[in-house]
Amino acid sequence: DARHPLGCDELGRDLATRLIYGARVSLAVGLLATLLALAIGALVGVSAGYLGGWYDLTVMPLAEILMCFPIFLLLLILMAIFQDHKFEQPLLIVIGVIAVTGWIGMAQLARGEVLKQREMAYVQAAKSLGVSAPRIMLVHLLPNIAGTILIAFTFGVAGAILAESGLSFLGFGVQPPTASWGGMLRTAFSDPLSYWHLTLFPGLMLFWAVAGFNFLGEGLRKALDPRHS
Repeated sequence: DARHPLGCDELGRDLATRLIYGARVSLAVGLLATLLALAIGALVGVSAGYLGGWYDLTVMPLAEILMCFPIFLLLLILMAIFQDHKFEQPLLIVIGVIAVTGWIGMAQLARGEVLKQREMAYVQAAKSLGVSAPRIMLVHLLPNIAGTILIAFTFGVAGAILAESGLSFLGFGVQPPTASWGGMLRTAFSDPLSYWHLTLFPGLMLFWAVAGFNFLGEGLRKALDPRHS
């Protein structure tokens, strides 16, 4: 049918239209969750790397303990808890949960970069001039590690899109009737041969989105990091 070039779902809804709406959901979750994780991780990591001392010895071991848990299993547990309490905004919950579990890697990356930068001449000069620690972290250190953080951000978006799709596929993510690529794959799971188009096209969209952000991250790595040029 020319009106439905990709076919319809089990309820007769146009698949192409739902793929477009699903793209909006997946990209919104990926970008917003990773942006929130980046903000938390950069704040914690830059502070731990620059301040050191008891703050670093308290915060980073806690982050390493959290990393010992399987992240996706932790996502499932948190989403199940929120579902039990009947929260009415599942999309916001998905964004928040992915961000809460995704900031750890960002924090470790930012801390590592700050540990290399804090002994450099420009930081020591700022300290000798009496510049406050928050200003040094925000105005001097953060811009100098922004390239590395931006690379991590693009890879993080790809991971967040996959996480949202996995949660929706298992029934813990975005709930119907809101369109999501993972939800469409879940619909096809009962009879993948009959609903092959609900498997193929959402799967291709996921592949292209994740591959696109990974290629973007690799391109930024080569452009911004001279060690990989």
